[in-house]
Amino acid sequence: MAEHKRGSFAMSFSHNPQGLGVGPGALFSSSAWWPSLDVYESDSAYIIIVEVGGIAEDAVQVEVTGSQVRIAGSRSSPACRMEAELNSVHHREIDHGEFERRVVLPGPIDPDAVEASLSQGFLEVTLPKRPEGSRPSVRCIEVR
Repeated sequence: MAEHKRGSFAMSFSHNPQGLGVGPGALFSSSAWWPSLDVYESDSAYIIIVEVGGIAEDAVQVEVTGSQVRIAGSRSSPACRMEAELNSVHHREIDHGEFERRVVLPGPIDPDAVEASLSQGFLEVTLPKRPEGSRPSVRCIEVR
């Protein structure tokens, strides 16, 4: 788990127990990848933007639990469309397979007001802040 601090803002990033993204050997695996993401904060919300080019809306899951956000999905290899015509691979850099990212935010989230949208290869998740003291809950967010 890596922790990043900027001023008073702290967040932690982790990967799942199978090591998707950063575990030993994951850099060379064709069945797992770790999409890049940015996390921003405004006075009223946290915003997570994830680079997920080539993924359909129904192939992404967003789940909120307390102040933790889980974003998971999968992307097939672009070569799959042409597999019958291909004889060999000369060079390959486009990541594909399943992914999972977890972000723990520094404050509570209102799960009933979370919105997620996918546009031009970027997933944008807006997570309005929840007042301190209210009970956390789990919610799966529909990506539109």
